[in-house]
Amino acid sequence: MTTGAIEFACPYCDRVTRVPATFGGKQGKCPGCQQVVEVPLPGEVAPGGPGAAPVAAPPPSNAIGGPVGGEEPGPAGAGASKPCPFCGERILAAAKKCKYCGEFLDEAARRQRRSAGAVNLPYASRGKRFVARLLDDLVLRLPFIAIMIGAVVMAEAGGRGQNKDLIVIGGMLAGMLLMLLFLCFQWYLIATTGASLGKRWLGLKIVRLDGGPVGFVDGVLLREWVIGGMVFVGNFMYLGCCVALVDGLMIFAEDRRTLHDHIASTTVIEV
Repeated sequence: MTTGAIEFACPYCDRVTRVPATFGGKQGKCPGCQQVVEVPLPGEVAPGGPGAAPVAAPPPSNAIGGPVGGEEPGPAGAGASKPCPFCGERILAAAKKCKYCGEFLDEAARRQRRSAGAVNLPYASRGKRFVARLLDDLVLRLPFIAIMIGAVVMAEAGGRGQNKDLIVIGGMLAGMLLMLLFLCFQWYLIATTGASLGKRWLGLKIVRLDGGPVGFVDGVLLREWVIGGMVFVGNFMYLGCCVALVDGLMIFAEDRRTLHDHIASTTVIEV
């Protein structure tokens, strides 16, 4: 029959718990954070990962599941140590960040790090983002303008009456169809490569806040269609220009993310 007790640190909250050795290999809730943890077998490496200290097996004098403090046994004072709850390496008990895995031990610091999102990403400059958008608009509109000018010239040169109107309307429809085809091509590029033509020419790319690639939903649907719909609907209430203005001015924020970036949880980086 197995005797003794097992003392181990919770990998989530670092609370040290002592249980009878008969609980070895079983799962249960940590009395500190209520997370489900697995009790190690006597003599095995404590939960937390390679490099952690072996589990102690003290006499069964403490109550089952009773806490025995927040630190591993060690010298008192500044030299006291404990296992990192994320990688299991031995670190100072007073440490706020693990020197091995780089994880913050304080929950508030971890939340701040998560909320920072793309803080380490190489943000695209405001100038490059503006020029990329300008290039995309020019490539979209110039063919339409060229077709309309050609249609008007043809109408004035050889059209009469109703024929002149048909030539102009035909040119307008052809220009709009060309614009729609170009938009579909741009959306395809964004969904598959994360960059429109203007961004590709300037070495820019749209990514998620975690640095991952965008797809159709976040790159096109949320980033292009939602903001476009807001501008279109806003025009009926004379608010379309306001939406477009706010969207553009938000690029002057510290993270250079516009309104459509916030809607889609994306940012633009240099590659």
